[in-house]
Amino acid sequence: MNPGRRACVAILSLVTIQGHGDNGRIEISQDMMPLTISEPGSYVAVENLVHANSGDGITITANNVTLDLNGYRLFGGAGTVSDDGISIPYGHNIEIRNGTIKGFGDHGIDALFSTNSVFRHLRVMDNYDAGILAGTACSILETVSSRNGVRQGRSGTGVGIEVDIGSMIVDCTVSANYDHGMVVSSGSTVMNCILSGNGHDGAHGGFGTLFRRIIAFENIGEAFEANGGSVVAECVAQRNIDDGIKAADEGRLLLVRCIATDTANLVDGKGDGIKGQSGSLVLECTVRDNYDDGITVASGAFVYDCLGSGNGYGEDESPGGGVRMTGPQEGVDSRCDDNHLLNNARGAEAGVNCLVVKNSAEGNTIDYAVSSRAHEDITSVNPNNAGPWASFDY
Repeated sequence: MNPGRRACVAILSLVTIQGHGDNGRIEISQDMMPLTISEPGSYVAVENLVHANSGDGITITANNVTLDLNGYRLFGGAGTVSDDGISIPYGHNIEIRNGTIKGFGDHGIDALFSTNSVFRHLRVMDNYDAGILAGTACSILETVSSRNGVRQGRSGTGVGIEVDIGSMIVDCTVSANYDHGMVVSSGSTVMNCILSGNGHDGAHGGFGTLFRRIIAFENIGEAFEANGGSVVAECVAQRNIDDGIKAADEGRLLLVRCIATDTANLVDGKGDGIKGQSGSLVLECTVRDNYDDGITVASGAFVYDCLGSGNGYGEDESPGGGVRMTGPQEGVDSRCDDNHLLNNARGAEAGVNCLVVKNSAEGNTIDYAVSSRAHEDITSVNPNNAGPWASFDY
């Protein structure tokens, strides 16, 4: 587009882009800011965009829009105290990609009422509230959301990324945001992400959420908190300040091949590596050096083939341990099977009607703290002479 053509579009639209260029893509330049995209089409930035006036930087009111920042920066200046970088009040089939959105007084991207939209290859940072808010059935891919909620010495309320029902977040880095790293609604998937240094939970998930291959490190809350029917698989929770991986109140979780280490809330005197609720299934997990329990579950749960080491040595009045099965009536109808428990304050603790079989415990202050009304077979006999269900205390 030549300069004359660009000026004509800007003047005729009164900062509302409505026409298409000859090559099928409309160029966006600084002299069009702030602007509204009100027609479907493909739009591309041709330079850095600075927005220092009132109103949102870019507003998209049309469906079927692709906005390519083309590697450039959309920057909020001093006048954007309560404005979004990009605002999508409604709409579907929108894609925003390839650029940086920084320094706005409200959200970086507010698309909470959009549907079927994609946000990819973005760096969203230093916005006063949330980094990215996306709606139903949206995808956020290969994006960095960092330091949102803190700007110019003030503390905001921002999360890094928030999505509505049935969305996907893949290959993202979310760090140092004032509130949660991620808030993920029911039926969504989060994969291959890093969550670090956020002011609350690393990720807070709804019902039926899948977290897979996530590293959550040094968040000021849980690494993950998920509601019932969720799956947490191949994830790492390390040095978070509250619990590592936690089921919400109605959380029947499946946790597979996760690692939870070094969880410690010194203020409240607690910190579990994995905290499941009734009906949770914990398989092939490693829990190490957590302030309270390595793994704690409520009634009707199953803990199988896990390694617990060095847990439960905080200053709590009730020492934690490798595996604790608690809940109404001291834990009812849970099962602790094939776990290896080393050097914990307590190896395995189980209540009424729990089944404790085929475990090994060594070097714990108390290897087995099992209710007289539990079902267990603890033996120190040579394995060659033991029954098939025996747990070992050696």
